[in-house]
Amino acid sequence: MISLAVTVEVCAAAEGSDPALDKFYNANALCRRGLYPLAIKDFEAFLSAHPKHEKVPQAQWGLAICYYSSGEMAKAAPLFEKLVGNAHVTDQEQLHNLWGSSLVELGKCAEAVKAFEWTLSRGKTAARKADALAGLTQAHSLLKDWAAAARTGDELVKLAPDSPYADLVRYQAAVARLNLDQHADAIRAFEGLIASSKNAEIVHQSVFRAAECLVKLKKPADAIQMYETAATTRTGEYSELACFNLGLLQFETGDYAAAIATLKNFPKKYPESALADDVGLFLGRSYLESKKYREAVSTFEGILGGLKGAAPKGPKKQKPPPGRPLVVSDSSVGAQATLWLIRTYARQGQYTTARELLAPVVGNYRDDPVSAELYYELATADMQTGQYASAARYFAESERGKDPLPSESLRLRAFCLYRDGKCRESLPLCDSFLTKYPDSPHKAEVLFIKGENLVALLRLTDAIGVFEAALAAGPDEAKIKQSHLRIAQAYYHEKKWAECVEALGPLLEADPPVQGDAAGKKPRQGPKKKPSAPEDGLYDQVWFMAGDCRFRLEQWPKAIEALATFLDRHPDEANADKARYNLALAYQKVEKTAEAIATLKPFLHGAKQPDAEAEALRVRALLLLGRLQFETGDYQQAQDTLKRLGDHPDAIYYLGWIAMKRNDTSGAIQHFGAAAQQGKPALAADAALQRAV
Repeated sequence: MISLAVTVEVCAAAEGSDPALDKFYNANALCRRGLYPLAIKDFEAFLSAHPKHEKVPQAQWGLAICYYSSGEMAKAAPLFEKLVGNAHVTDQEQLHNLWGSSLVELGKCAEAVKAFEWTLSRGKTAARKADALAGLTQAHSLLKDWAAAARTGDELVKLAPDSPYADLVRYQAAVARLNLDQHADAIRAFEGLIASSKNAEIVHQSVFRAAECLVKLKKPADAIQMYETAATTRTGEYSELACFNLGLLQFETGDYAAAIATLKNFPKKYPESALADDVGLFLGRSYLESKKYREAVSTFEGILGGLKGAAPKGPKKQKPPPGRPLVVSDSSVGAQATLWLIRTYARQGQYTTARELLAPVVGNYRDDPVSAELYYELATADMQTGQYASAARYFAESERGKDPLPSESLRLRAFCLYRDGKCRESLPLCDSFLTKYPDSPHKAEVLFIKGENLVALLRLTDAIGVFEAALAAGPDEAKIKQSHLRIAQAYYHEKKWAECVEALGPLLEADPPVQGDAAGKKPRQGPKKKPSAPEDGLYDQVWFMAGDCRFRLEQWPKAIEALATFLDRHPDEANADKARYNLALAYQKVEKTAEAIATLKPFLHGAKQPDAEAEALRVRALLLLGRLQFETGDYQQAQDTLKRLGDHPDAIYYLGWIAMKRNDTSGAIQHFGAAAQQGKPALAADAALQRAV
């Protein structure tokens, strides 16, 4: 708080003066010497004895100053107000400033603003105007009129940069800009104070406030440094909160080791802190995120052990430190510690332990802000351990929480009732979810549950439409994978290529290609997501089906992606050779000859196939490979490839072209002659022509 300096006018006793003034002059002398309690007695005695004396205004002025200087603002303010405009008090500028300052101390900041503004508008003395600006800045700050506080603070610095209040006013103006979300301007002001101010407390508070600005500016690394400085080296009244915010920010930025070190040390520095419970909670959470589960459990249990019967904790006895924590919760520490203890067990998959601990106490926190989250954790633990009936009941409780709990709880409640065999109860919940959350990312899953309920109720026609709606709704869920596959297989066998691709969509999205699936790139290390169905082999062909459909639809880039993905994952499975051949053709369509050649090269290592269809495919692949090698000018490789096909007329035909390109006229005549006799009509005709040439 700004306490304006007082300049005391002393009235010296004149020789032969009125004896009635003895008390008056004595009071003035005592006031001048700073003996305010004694001066107050003499001023009060004089005013009581001579209420109509001509010196009453000066006595009241002196008494007001003494009250002000003694901190008795409730007595000073009325006297200052009474003397406003009194001709016997010549320094009306100081009077208005002191009046305003006393009003600020009394919390009457709106009235104080008027007093200070009088000095600014009617005063003649620069020093008095500077004092008024200092008082105004403080009053505006207390009124949270941040724009006005920033403006008057700037005016003071401009008018009187050497004012004794300059640093404090600069600080208040910077805080105003912080509250106006002018964080860049605010931090420049705080940094200026850190660099120039001689007031250690102002420097400390500026460091703390600068950290707050840096948090708002999303510069956590710089904010951490500032909080650490405010907590350890440039210390002051915000050091306790700076230490807490430091640990919290380290936690939020994922530096859990640093957060643990900071938060573990906090109770040693501040053993009586009102933030002790919050520190413990974030220490436990830091352990949890570090996967130090034993330490996390110990920390949360330690918090609960300090509470009577683990009941919700009442108001903290200690006074909170000044400032604003980065995180503020209305929840009781008992509820939060319980919640995070349960999450620690759940994170380890220990759902049985979680439900055994939480079930007996969850009702104790029914009125707590995190009650719904506790019920959700209990419901999840029951669901994970197959206790679907009780899980459904608890999910009904967690529906009353904040987003996203209502939608999540309704969805999982419908699922649990379905798994519990209560399909008639689950079905209306599915409809309720789809009505309330039509754009939910879980729409497909709920449609699937609805479809499964309809199947169980033997409403098969309705179920087919619902499954199709689920497939069209979006991302795949493990529970509906097999339905996607079956519908896709049906479309495939009906040669409805576009419909098959659409039906395969969620399956492909759940197991997408990654960089390296395409031929010629680094092989992938494995599928992104392992199929969840027990018959994993059922899904081996989905990328082939997708690629074959895209190929038939002449969607070459997508065909390439799908077929390359299939070959990368299942190079020796059924349809692998067909996929290679079609992939090479697709590459050829997009003029990627090198990729096509690379794709076909595995056929060079294959022997003649006993199966007629497989052998025909091998021959076509080698012919295509040889032709592509020829077209790229790699005549030797093309010749080697085509010779693998023996007397095949197409191979002989291209061998003729190779000989001609090499100026081997006799070889060309020989090959073209053979092709003319054995080849297909069009090929034979061209072979005969080339032989003649």
